[in-house]
Amino acid sequence: MECLKCNLLMESKGCYEGHQKVCGKKGQLGFRCKKCDKFFYKNGTTYKNSKEIADKHSCGETFCRHCKLYYSFSENDLHLCKLRKEYIKGCEERLVFLSFSASQNSSYNCLTCFKNQKSYLEEKCLTWKDLFIDVNFSNLLCPLHKVNWFSFEPNAICIYKQVSDIKYVKYELSEFREMHQEELELKQRSLFKKSSPKKLTEDFNLIIKRLNTIKSTNVMKQFLTLIFNLEWSNFTIILSDPYGFFLKKLTSELIELGVCPKLINDVGKTIMLEIKQLKLRFITSEMYHLTSNLDETIRKDNCINEHYFPVLFNQKQNYTYADKIPNIELFVELSDSLLEVEKKTKFVLDYTETEWIFSDELFKNLNYKCLVLAAKCKAYFLFWKTFTQLSMSTVCIEEILAKMKYYGLNG
Repeated sequence: MECLKCNLLMESKGCYEGHQKVCGKKGQLGFRCKKCDKFFYKNGTTYKNSKEIADKHSCGETFCRHCKLYYSFSENDLHLCKLRKEYIKGCEERLVFLSFSASQNSSYNCLTCFKNQKSYLEEKCLTWKDLFIDVNFSNLLCPLHKVNWFSFEPNAICIYKQVSDIKYVKYELSEFREMHQEELELKQRSLFKKSSPKKLTEDFNLIIKRLNTIKSTNVMKQFLTLIFNLEWSNFTIILSDPYGFFLKKLTSELIELGVCPKLINDVGKTIMLEIKQLKLRFITSEMYHLTSNLDETIRKDNCINEHYFPVLFNQKQNYTYADKIPNIELFVELSDSLLEVEKKTKFVLDYTETEWIFSDELFKNLNYKCLVLAAKCKAYFLFWKTFTQLSMSTVCIEEILAKMKYYGLNG
């Protein structure tokens, strides 16, 4: 049986009746050419019915639904679509920049543990790989970490939330003082996309109510209480989390509340987390490590002055500390390069304040990290906007490299 609209052949009456429901009154499925015995499906809005396809059809040619061009087909010829020029769309993300600190209860950055391990490694002529499976490895930890070798507990968070092209709201959360909130302006224009808030499900609203009843000094609980509302929907939070500890901790906190986040992992480390109910994304970045490449104009415009904090001094018993600046050894981390050690040494030697206050200095450091993330992110968008305007030829390679150097992206 043959369809009078599209010429398609059916083997039975049942197939014919089923086809009529799909094909409709005007032949909405496609068209079969009786001469070349080929069937051509309709292509969206270009050809809406069988008659339009038949009028445009030429035997030996077919229409590619990907590249939108006609081409001659045969069993021996292979059609390859031409590459289309892609245009990078302007950034219209609603951005949040986040920095954090954690109390030093973990052995991964403990100098005492490292010295014990290194001396044992040299004495026994072992590699680091062999050391980790050595029977005496646990005995090489310092007294603090023999009890608990790994524990990541954030104790302070600094947040810059974008509310317009240049305006941000700053939040400072910590275990040792009340939440601080203020508005500020950054001297860098970044497009702010207004969007309607996502509707929350009844189950998620119950989780929010339960969370609001919990009164705790725990920073992660404070953070979740802050972001679990419609004002934070459709935002992208950019943070520097080189070890993946923050997102790992956040994942466990969310699961404990009954929220299952969407995760993207890279070699065991979470690099992206999304709370689907809020359409809120967390993306890790290494941008703040490239501050040495920031152009002086960008530094001055955004008031970015390097400010260091002694990571190894970040312990509960020091929360009320207000005295002279701690020793340089407490500022240096195992992962620091020689250049970073020189910078931190200079920072300590040049420190002129009469009193070094733990809480103030910690948040100066976290604000510095947020400013760098914001400046580097803006520089990244500006570079790619410039990059799309340049042709990839030998002549402009130097110009591209110069632009990368200016925006501090050649690190």
